[in-house]
Amino acid sequence: MGVNNHEAGWMIPSNLQPDFMEGMDREKVDSFLLRLKLLMGQFSEFFHLVTEEYFGDTEDPIQLRDLLLELLEDMVFVSPTVKTAKYHRESGLPIYLYEFQHRPSKYDNTRPDFVKADHADEIGFVLGAPFLPTNVSLLSISTDEEKSL
Repeated sequence: MGVNNHEAGWMIPSNLQPDFMEGMDREKVDSFLLRLKLLMGQFSEFFHLVTEEYFGDTEDPIQLRDLLLELLEDMVFVSPTVKTAKYHRESGLPIYLYEFQHRPSKYDNTRPDFVKADHADEIGFVLGAPFLPTNVSLLSISTDEEKSL
């Protein structure tokens, strides 16, 4: 089981909030967080603690964007993955977790520099795409570094 180090770095937020690249003011963040709170169900009463922990009194638009993406990643990907891994461990099954950290070279010119390993970026590496013929590859051009991953 695994996660990427920037699961909500580009693909997901660009669909949810298209203007997020320039940063976000506190009003946009609060509006987005209100929508997230509805997804928390019984845990929504603790949401203020979560937002306080992640955002504090931050007002910088770029930092607010990055913190919101981190919160989204932790809620949607990291926490459920770790929780599921614990269930496997408690059942006596072996479990291995990974964090994929490589930004595929394929995206160097199409994503902002702040985006690291986004959601699903590892798939080509897990499936061996750098070694497939280029007309079949998920990563049509792979660097030597990527072939060694």
